[in-house]
Order: sequence, then structure tokens, then C-alpha cells
Amino acid sequence: LPIVAPLIEARWTPDTQIFGGRVRLVGSAVAITRDEAFLNPFLPPVEGVDSRRASGQVDWRASYTTQGGVRFEPFLFARGDAYSVSDLPGGGGDVSITRGVATAGVDVRYPLINSFGESGHIVLEPIAQLAISPDSDLDPRIPNEDSLVLSLDETNLFRPNKSPGFDLYEGGARLNLGARTTFDWGDGRWVRTLIGRSYRSDPENAYGPGTSLADTESDWILAVEAQPIEGITAWGRARFADIADFRRTEVGVNWDFSRTRGYARYFKDEFNPLVPGVRREDFEAAGEVFVTRNWGVVFDGTRDLEKNLWRRSEIGVVYQDDCTRIEVVYQRNETAVLGPTDAVFLRLNLATLGDAGYRRRYDDR
Repeated sequence: LPIVAPLIEARWTPDTQIFGGRVRLVGSAVAITRDEAFLNPFLPPVEGVDSRRASGQVDWRASYTTQGGVRFEPFLFARGDAYSVSDLPGGGGDVSITRGVATAGVDVRYPLINSFGESGHIVLEPIAQLAISPDSDLDPRIPNEDSLVLSLDETNLFRPNKSPGFDLYEGGARLNLGARTTFDWGDGRWVRTLIGRSYRSDPENAYGPGTSLADTESDWILAVEAQPIEGITAWGRARFADIADFRRTEVGVNWDFSRTRGYARYFKDEFNPLVPGVRREDFEAAGEVFVTRNWGVVFDGTRDLEKNLWRRSEIGVVYQDDCTRIEVVYQRNETAVLGPTDAVFLRLNLATLGDAGYRRRYDDR
């Protein structure tokens, strides 16, 4: 594991519009130091690659709506990166690398709204995004540190650059198409859906096959979220090439009532981004149940359905008041390499200094 320090990020959006649109400036810098790296688990470690990156970015976006209700949002994006890389393998030594990235495009949306009942409404919104950039020409000497896990889903389908970090970027011409729907009954019940896919003029060599972004046509993306009753939110998301070939599936439920809250989730991925060629299938659940106002039970567990073991499991007792949350937890970890380990530990959260309780697995969007 490397040392990441310092990590600096800055953003600034001027109050005034420029050329009728909003401008945002972004600066980022990071230094990563790695003493050693294991390139092969059967060989001794080698000297790790150290890298330093500084980036400056500017993006501009405007919005125009026609009398018919069609919304056009043109955008421009430009970024410059400067890298300093040391201890490259194979005697590569130290190098300094600079590069530039630019993208121009437009989002087109046409929201259609219809009311029903006393307070219900339906929204159907077709979406198209065209983005054009120079073809990606990634320097192999730049280590990929911040974009290792990349997969197409509903959160990045309409991003001009789908890479989560700076080290990779998306080039070429691409067209992202989809439709978003919302059914709202006006009484706390609602359903939201999104379906779409991405098209490219040429294959993208920067992305691996498991991302669904390397070919000229991506997989289909489907996402559904619903609140059937107050306090329960269910969701599902999938990536599939056709109806008989699902590459990634995730379904789950959150619950949040006066004395209990938690989540349960099933996840299956045919292309594990961390271990290529190995399928991942998990079930996990976490939550808390308060027997009295202050005392309750907490639980957390992840079941590896491929290896048929509990990768992590926790159960404990919790005390909580307006200022303090204290948990005494028994934890068991199982891995195929190291075997099971057991521990008992204490968690302490002060209301003014930290977060308390479980975190929702899938936030409302």
C-alpha cells in the first residue's frame, strides 16, 4: 500500500456567467510513494513506482430551453496534467510527462410530464448526449492509481468522461442514449427508472473488456428504485448485453423505522474489476434493532456465495443517547488465504465528532 500525501483539491465557480453559461475551475495535486510492489505473488517484491501529479481543469456548461420544452446543454471541458514518475520498472528511471485533454458536446433532454389522480404525476425524459474528444493516447509510463475500478452504470452513463479519476480519460466520439422515468403518487410512494447505453465511433483502448466501454456498443444499463411504503426503499440495477446475458446484477432493500434500520443486498458481477476473470457473487446485510430507547443490537455480515464463506460478520450490543454511541462488537473474518480471525472491540462515537450507526447502501437519487 502506498503513502498518499499530500492530496490537494480546489474548486471555484465564479458568480457571474461567462458566454451565457457556468464556468468551474478545478485544481488537483497528489504525491504517491510506494516502497515496494509485488508484480508476481511467487517472486520477491520490486522497488515501487513513485508518482506526483498536478492537474488544472476548466469546464463550461450552458442551458437553453425551446418553447416546445426541449432542453439543450452545450458543454466544453479542458484539462492539463503534469506527471513526475520515479523508479519505473525495467530500468525506466525517472521521467516527466505532460498531456492535455479536451471535450466538446451537448446534452439534449425532453421531459414530458402528465398528472393523474389528486396529486400524482408521471415524468418521461428521453436523454441524448454527444461528446467528442481527440482519441485517447495514454502514456504507458503513467501508472493508473485512481481509475482501477471502472464499470458502466447509471451514475456515469451521461458523464462526458466516465473515468472516476485523472489517470485514465475517454477519447473519441461517443453518443450516450437513455430514458429516465418517474412515477410519483404524491403520498410517499414513488418509482424511478433509467435505461440506456453508450455508442462509440471506434473502440476505446484505454478501457478493459470488463468495463463495457471498450467496444463500439456498450451493454445496456438498467436501474430501478422504489419506495412502496414510508420507511422502505428497494432498488435494483443491472448491466446486460441482451435479455439472456446479464453481466452485473444488484438488488437490495433499505428499511428505516423508529427502532430499526438497515439494509440487505445481493450482488453478482461476471467481470470482477479487482480480479479479472473471477466472478464475484455476494450477499450482505447490516442494521440495528433497539429493544429500548437506548439499548439495542447491531449486526453486519458479508457472505461470499462463490467461495461459500462469511467474508466478514459482526454482532454486538449498542448503547446510544443524544450525545454518545457505544458498541461492543464481536467480529469474525474469513479469507481463503489467511483463514478465520476473531476479535472483540469497542466503538465509540460522540455526536459532535463522528458518524453513528450504519450507512445506507444505496442513497436516494
